Amino acid sequence: MVTHDVALKQYANRVVRMLDGKINKIEEHSAYSRQQAIYSLKKTTASYRHVAGADATLSNSPLGVREGKYFP
Repeated sequence: MVTHDVALKQYANRVVRMLDGKINKIEEHSAYSRQQAIYSLKKTTASYRHVAGADATLSNSPLGVREGKYFP
């Protein structure tokens, strides 16, 4: 995955930071830290399953995002 969103780096095995087109720094993330981040994400999304009638399966749970709805 290539992204500029620093919030997603916690899910990556490795983060390569570039500066002026060259590798500036490489960060390695442990399997444990990635698992913790994923667990936290699943816990958060599970708390919103009631929104827009979403059911209990992640693959079938739009959480209102795909329809462009916003739920504060």
